[in-house]
Order: sequence, then C-alpha cells, then structure tokens
Amino acid sequence: MRVTRTEKNQNPMLFGYGSLEQLQSDPESKQTHWVPFKDADGDLRFIPCTEEYFHWHRNEERNERRRKDTESRCLIHSEKFGLVKCRSDCSQCSKVRDGFSISMDYIRENYDFEFADDSFEAEQVERQEQEQRDFIWNAVAEFDPADQEILKLFNEGKTDAVIAEVVKKSRSMVQERRAKLVKLLNEKLGKYGE
Repeated sequence: MRVTRTEKNQNPMLFGYGSLEQLQSDPESKQTHWVPFKDADGDLRFIPCTEEYFHWHRNEERNERRRKDTESRCLIHSEKFGLVKCRSDCSQCSKVRDGFSISMDYIRENYDFEFADDSFEAEQVERQEQEQRDFIWNAVAEFDPADQEILKLFNEGKTDAVIAEVVKKSRSMVQERRAKLVKLLNEKLGKYGE
C-alpha cells in the first residue's frame, strides 16, 4: 500500500521530512543537520541528525561516488605501471566506451600485455616441499621403531614429557634422543639440498 506524500508529511518522525522548510520550521526538531534519502516510493525525504553523523554520511557518499567513478574508467597502458585506470576527463575522451570491462584477450592483443601467472611457481614450491617431506620421512623410516615413534610424536607437537609416557622412557632420555635424531635429520637434509 503506497503512502501519499501528504500522509508522510503529517508523520515526519516515521517517514522523514518532505522538505527542508518543513524540517527547519518544526519546533520539536533539535538537530541542526540533516541527511537526504529517497524512500521506497522514490520521494526525496530528509532526516535530522547530529553534526558528527552528517559529516560521516557525507564522506561515505563521496567515497562511494569516487569508487564508482574509478571503476567505470578505462584501462590504459602506462610505461611505468603497465595497465592503469585513466584519469582524463571522460567527456573529452576520443575512445568509444561501451561500459563493459576489457577482457584479458583484448589487452593482450592490443597492448601486448601478459598477465603474471603465479600458479607455476606455487606448484614448484609445493612440489619441492612435498619432495623434502618425503625425503625426511624416508630418512625417518631408516631409524628403529622407537626412534620413529619419538619423531612422529614430536612432529605432532607433543612435549618431551608426553612422549616419555608413551614410549615408557625417562623425559631426559627422550629429550636427548630427540635432539640427536633431529641433528641427524638436519645433516641428511643438508646433503639432500646439495
């Protein structure tokens, strides 16, 4: 059910004021600032607010306009930065703007620009890390089962005291053995990296 402007103006606390004159002439309104908005019916309404809120709202509106303006601009080639958003006045632009984003193919064909593909490097790093993990666990497999259990529990984040309870040895023996095993693994890993 659509509410008429007259009905809205009769209840400004619910619907907002219909004009600045109405807002400024209302003796109940103690606020000195106001914020405009369009209601669901498309009518321009005004709401009184504090000065702090008024400035915050104004800045948010300005930032949103700037963001939309920047998004709508063309991408142009720059010697220093590659592709950048155009900062020229769009009304003076000789290029026809269709309002659509430029595709990667268009940029590649017209500007000889190649986008960086980091997936290959990421796969290389992941493969190297996996090979290193496999090498370490193959080296651990060469140790006796008690040492393997100590390293496995240490890798899971268990403390020396917890590991000692599990393997039924003293904490100091587990600590000493773990340190020796880690040193041996580091030496093997150093040889692997060469």
